[in-house]
Amino acid sequence: MKLINVLNKHLREQREKEPRETDYFRVSGMGQCFRKRLYERTNAESMPLDDRTLRVFMVGNLYHKYLQSVCKDAGVLVESELEVKDDIFNIKGHIDAIVKIGDEHVLYDFKTVNSRKFTYIKKEGDPHYVKQLLTYLWLAPKKYNIKEARLLYISKDDMRMYEQMYTLDDNYIESIKKEMEELNRYLKDEPEEIDNSPMQDWECNYCQYSQCIKNKTKQP
Repeated sequence: MKLINVLNKHLREQREKEPRETDYFRVSGMGQCFRKRLYERTNAESMPLDDRTLRVFMVGNLYHKYLQSVCKDAGVLVESELEVKDDIFNIKGHIDAIVKIGDEHVLYDFKTVNSRKFTYIKKEGDPHYVKQLLTYLWLAPKKYNIKEARLLYISKDDMRMYEQMYTLDDNYIESIKKEMEELNRYLKDEPEEIDNSPMQDWECNYCQYSQCIKNKTKQP
């Protein structure tokens, strides 16, 4: 057996052991297709991720762990993989890192991307990532009085790095709450009436849910 087959088998087995969250929506889905997020929440049947995608996730996790360990060794890490949730809006997630810079606490979300996306993000940004980041900031423990959150992008192809800083205002908080109110309403009362299109069309090209009428993958 080739080593790559051993790796792929291991990652598939690890994936199958991962618990499926059905009590909360995930912060990592903020801004994405409503129908996809409802399928995830209700644990609908989905197509398995291919081996390459699982390896991409593995690399992302390795970068996350490395950055967290560097922050810890440097003495600036306050929290890592901190679970945050809101039981009113039924949303949960894990903050990558809260670090102390000078006298301030800063929330970080790490994103590993390929070099092409890295270049695009520096020019255009990514609304999905921004909404996720600011949702984490909204859910963050008040004891830290965090006023600033940052996206740290890592280009895994050539190790370029780039930070974007954001702050949260009342208008954005309202947009987060509105999105979650809609999701919860669809989940409870009107799942068949979802007519929301993805924020970006490319989402349909990577949809795992073959039962979705907009799914564009070639898998059955």
